[in-house]
Amino acid sequence: MDVTPLDSLLYFYYGGIAYIGLKQFRRAQDFFVLAISSPAQTLSSIVVEAHRKFILVSLLLDGTVTFNLILFFIIKLIINTKNRSLNYQNIQPE
Repeated sequence: MDVTPLDSLLYFYYGGIAYIGLKQFRRAQDFFVLAISSPAQTLSSIVVEAHRKFILVSLLLDGTVTFNLILFFIIKLIINTKNRSLNYQNIQPE
């Protein structure tokens, strides 16, 4: 049985949910970071949900959201969007 990238993503997402249930919030936060930072070519709804849960867990733990992770998430989104629109960028007149 092969392990797919989706399997890995779901492992970290559901692992984070399980750690929330066990009230191990720091560990849950780590799992959500791993889900969010998984390499991908498109934005997944699982990653979006992991990011939402990361925000909630961060607020419970620290009372704030780590800015660096949000910046990383935005940069990742911009890079993915830019890579998907390279053909359109080449259309610009000279």
